Amino acid sequence: MTELSEAEKVRAASAVEIYRALDGLEYPVRPVAGDCLVWAPRVTATLVEAGILAETVNVAGVGLASTLASPSGVAEDEVIQFIHSVTLVGDLIIDYTARQFSPTLPDRWISHKDSYFRQLAKATGAFSVTRWPGEAA
Repeated sequence: MTELSEAEKVRAASAVEIYRALDGLEYPVRPVAGDCLVWAPRVTATLVEAGILAETVNVAGVGLASTLASPSGVAEDEVIQFIHSVTLVGDLIIDYTARQFSPTLPDRWISHKDSYFRQLAKATGAFSVTRWPGEAA
């Protein structure tokens, strides 16, 4: 059996604490655009009440928009496809409304931020997903 690193032990403990704190909190069965503005702060407040350092943050999906501006005929510019509110605890993202983007995503999603960004980008067709504005989550 593989021994966990200290960082992995902390992450595992955090995930267990998060699951316990959120146990019993309802979630939207069929989330729609805008639900994240209600649910992310609700998840954050529940975690903070349980003594877990959490904050509501935004993530953005960035895509490529084709334009006819270049001499070659098509140029690609980065554009924001969506901005979405989630809860951040350390390097973990908690998202109760991701299913608005794809029914294949978890309904109560807790994931390391890097994995979350990759999976959400794939599900939405975004070129990338990152914390918005500014620094990476």
